[in-house]
Amino acid sequence: MFFSSSISVLAFSTLSNLQAKGDKENFRKFFVSSVNSIILLMMPFAVGGMILSKEITRLIYQRGNFTVYSTMLTASPLMFYSLGFVGLGLRDILNRTLYVLKDSKTAVKNGVIAIVCNIILDIIFIHKFKHTGAAMAFASANYIATVLLFISLRKKLGSIGWKRIASVLVKSLIASLIMGIFVYLFKQRFINLNMHFAPFSLYTLIAIVLGMAIYAGLIYLFKVEEANWLVKMVKERLGI
Repeated sequence: MFFSSSISVLAFSTLSNLQAKGDKENFRKFFVSSVNSIILLMMPFAVGGMILSKEITRLIYQRGNFTVYSTMLTASPLMFYSLGFVGLGLRDILNRTLYVLKDSKTAVKNGVIAIVCNIILDIIFIHKFKHTGAAMAFASANYIATVLLFISLRKKLGSIGWKRIASVLVKSLIASLIMGIFVYLFKQRFINLNMHFAPFSLYTLIAIVLGMAIYAGLIYLFKVEEANWLVKMVKERLGI
């Protein structure tokens, strides 16, 4: 979530300046670019996190009293938390945009709705899916809140190129799913949770790098405009 938060902070500053200048056209354009950048960044994390949930959990936690059984228990909710990454990132940028538009009331109202939905879904899902249910509720509540925020902003901003957002969403989803297939096949062929830690770590890192390379290549082939802006921002944050 580090990079998505960075995009949101940058967007908040730039959108605030554009709003102060009354530059509605560039405000809309930058808003769309920011939303698309969040989608491009978080979609592969969501898909990759779901596919490699067990491997990531073992890589980070499995040592000492944290056994393979513990890894399996922890990986299940991680998979569903990963599913909610896109919604979580979008909620952040959409809320900040509402604050820029001086509509904190709508932002707070949607936040309350999200909390209520999370509580209700927690009760429903935990009863049936145990500890995994909390992660399912979290992901679901994020997407409910995101849809409500988009509806609110559409009323305020009007036609800003929603088809462009939908186009990037579809391209990012397709690229992530193709990436996910290759990562899954690699995982099935080379990775086993019972492997020694050194080769396990190496193959897991290779799977992650492979996924990143495939996703980046597909996004390049799809000619998504925001990709260049996103790469520039990431390089600046990393000091490259």
